[in-house]
Amino acid sequence: MKRGTKLFLVDTDGNTVGPFGWTLVREWFALSLLPSDAWVFVAGEESWRSLSEFPDLCTLPKGLSSSASSLSYYNSPERHRRPSTLSQQAYLRHLGCPFPCDGFDMYLARHIIGHLAAAFPDRVDAATQSQIDRETDEVTDWRNEPATDRQIQYLASIDVEIEPNMTKGRASQLIDPPSEGQVRRLRFYAIPLPRYLTKDAASDLIDTYVRAHPETEEAYQAWKLQHGIA
Repeated sequence: MKRGTKLFLVDTDGNTVGPFGWTLVREWFALSLLPSDAWVFVAGEESWRSLSEFPDLCTLPKGLSSSASSLSYYNSPERHRRPSTLSQQAYLRHLGCPFPCDGFDMYLARHIIGHLAAAFPDRVDAATQSQIDRETDEVTDWRNEPATDRQIQYLASIDVEIEPNMTKGRASQLIDPPSEGQVRRLRFYAIPLPRYLTKDAASDLIDTYVRAHPETEEAYQAWKLQHGIA
């Protein structure tokens, strides 16, 4: 099948949707989003055929099948999965998703939204997509996942109280908390303190700010002197 070939599919309501690039349809098949008996129409032809009749769509190139590919990641049984949100599902349908999306996890839903947004830029609602991205970032951030056994064991070994439903981010913060000086400096610079701030993260924020505003270092040192802070 030639690169650039456009394909049409049938959605769950029996409507024709597309066109889609053949490489995209091939990835969807490899992700088990499209069954082998899905109907496919090739632009320029006269009849529909099942996906299984297109060997090129059912065979992956080495790049897509490698362990470093997105396909390997999304098919991995070990990755953390959270159910997609109703807003993600509604937006997927708005973009013309050609297969059921209720069972997607958040990460895969975001991946497919990116596919469809690129395929149909005229259907993109920037405000809606931005809101969905913010919601997804908040939930899928690794810091919000449950703390690992190793983190909990380490905190217990240094006599830190284990909080109920502790997250990875909170555990990291308790293991490597920012210093009083770092917090004081960030507040002087009027930099909002991120949730789960650690010593390393505070250092990065301070270094980045000082590089962009070198004149503020002198003002900070003068402020410390004025307030008798060592």
